[in-house]
Amino acid sequence: MSHVRILSENASKQPNDSCSKRYDAIMKDLNELQENFFKTDVERLVEKVMKFFDEQSQSPFPVIAHIMPPQDLSDALPFISALKKIEGVEFVDHQMHHIQNNRVILFHCTPPPSDIPRVTIFEKCFEYSILFDIFVSQILCFLFHRGISPDPKIIGILKSIISDRYPSFTFLFTIIRQSIFEYISSKDEADLVNIIDFNDFSEVKNILKEEDLPISLLIKLREDALQVSSQLLISEQLNPFLLKDATNYSYICSSELFESLKTALASKGDDYIQTAFKNYGSIIKSLPELPKKDTNPISMQPPKTKSSRMKQLMNASANSTEGVNRYSAFMQRLFIDLDPSAPNYMPVSNSATFNPRKSLNEALSDPENKSDTAIAYQILQEYEKSVSASEWMRAFQAKANIEDKALALSRFQVAVSELEYLGYTNQHSRKNAGFRHIIRV
Repeated sequence: MSHVRILSENASKQPNDSCSKRYDAIMKDLNELQENFFKTDVERLVEKVMKFFDEQSQSPFPVIAHIMPPQDLSDALPFISALKKIEGVEFVDHQMHHIQNNRVILFHCTPPPSDIPRVTIFEKCFEYSILFDIFVSQILCFLFHRGISPDPKIIGILKSIISDRYPSFTFLFTIIRQSIFEYISSKDEADLVNIIDFNDFSEVKNILKEEDLPISLLIKLREDALQVSSQLLISEQLNPFLLKDATNYSYICSSELFESLKTALASKGDDYIQTAFKNYGSIIKSLPELPKKDTNPISMQPPKTKSSRMKQLMNASANSTEGVNRYSAFMQRLFIDLDPSAPNYMPVSNSATFNPRKSLNEALSDPENKSDTAIAYQILQEYEKSVSASEWMRAFQAKANIEDKALALSRFQVAVSELEYLGYTNQHSRKNAGFRHIIRV
C-alpha cells in the first residue's frame, strides 16, 4: 500500500438531491452485494467442516479442522460467524499449544500441535485468484446495470492491488464505493481510473534505473508517456488515434507509427522534447542521457577488415547513436517487455508485469517491518543462512525484545515455519536436533 492512495478531490462538493438519491440507492444495492459476496464460500466451507466431523465422530483421537483464514480480518468475519454456530465444536482463533477438546476448529495460519495423535483436515476460506474473477464479473455487471461504464484499466489496477499490495476484497469494495461517489458528485463521464492516484513522481529518482519498479507507478508512467506520444503525433501531423484503445505496448513500440514518430523527432533537439514533456516534469527527469558520439577522426575512419560480417558489425557500432533522441531512448526502455515464460512474473492488464517474490523480499527486508517473520528473515540474511537453530532463536529473542523464553520459542517456531512455507528455508538442511535442543534448554 505504499504506492496507492484514494483521492476524492471533489468531496467538498455535495451532490444535489437527485444525485444523492441515486447514490443512496446504488450504495444500498452495493452493500447488499458485499454482504452476500462470501455467501457461497461460507456455505461450502461449513458443509465440508460438518461433514468432516460427522465422518470422524467415532475417532478415538482429537478431531481438528484447520482453516486458513483470509489475510484481512474484514474478509474473515463472515466465516468466523458461520463457523461459531456449529454446535459441539470449540472455535479457536489463535495458535494452539495444547489440545483441550476432542472437536476443534482452528481458525489460524499456524498448524495444530503435532506432538500428539490427532485427525485433521486443512481447508482455505477461498482462493484469491478464483474469487477475484467473480468479484470483477459481479462489479462490472453491477455498474453496467446502473448506467456506469468503468474504464477497462481499472481491472488491471485492482488486480495489482490485491495481488501485489493488499489482498482484501473489503478494501476493493471500498475503492468501488469511493469511485462511485466521485463519479456521481463530479457528473463527469465514467472515468473511474482517475479516482486511484499514485504518489508524486518527484519522490522517485532515476525511475528507469530501478530494477524493482512498483507496478502501479509503471502503469501510470506508461499512460503518461502515451499521452505525450499522442500530442507529438498531432504536432508531426501523424494519426494519433491508433494509440487511443491500444493496450499491447510491445505492439505500439514495434509499429510503423512509432517508427515514423521516432524518425520525425530524430532531427529535433532536446528543447523540442522538453517542451512536449513540460506538463510531465517527472518524466523529463527520467529521460536518459544519450551517449556522446565519438568525433575522433581516427575512430571515424572506415574499418580495415576483409570480413564482411566484421565490417557490418563495426559500422553498426559506429552509427549506433545516429537518428536517436532522448524520447526514443526513453520509450524503448520504458516499454521493454519481459519474457512471459519467466518464472514468478504476472501480467497486469497487458500493460506491465510484476514479480510477487520480489515484493515479498522487499517487505521482509524492510527494517521498519516488526513482524516475527520479517525479523527471522532478516537475521537469516545477516548470517547468510549458516546460523544454527539455537543461535537463530537467541538472536530472534533479542531483536524482538521478548523476555519470556517460552513465548519467544513459540513465536520463533511460527516465524520459521512460515519461512519454510514460503521456501526461504529447508527443514532438512538445519543442523541435527536444532529445535529439540532449544526446547530442552
